[in-house]
Amino acid sequence: MDQQMSARTGANSQSFRNCRLQIVKGDHALSTQDAGDCVVDVFEDSKNSLDIRIRSGNQYLPSFKVTKDTDHCQLGRLRYVIDLPQQNSSVLLNFTHREDKTEWVNVEEWGS
Repeated sequence: MDQQMSARTGANSQSFRNCRLQIVKGDHALSTQDAGDCVVDVFEDSKNSLDIRIRSGNQYLPSFKVTKDTDHCQLGRLRYVIDLPQQNSSVLLNFTHREDKTEWVNVEEWGS
């Protein structure tokens, strides 16, 4: 996955630092809230296809393939739909910038 992302040409990337992320869906759980040191790297191509890579401390967490939620974008907020591995449902991430330079990653259930 790293090679695929680094080899992509013309891709934009964004990094969200000091994020708080928690996903709990069925038997699958992913949390980075404990240490508070989380980096979310988002790689976007021209078709609004995204790769997301989450690092907490020096450990990389599972990668997710996500799609941009263009129908529900709001000013100052980026929303992405993430399909969780081995699950038949998705969650919605909201990336919200705050004036104190802390970005929060809020998780909502994405209705099927």
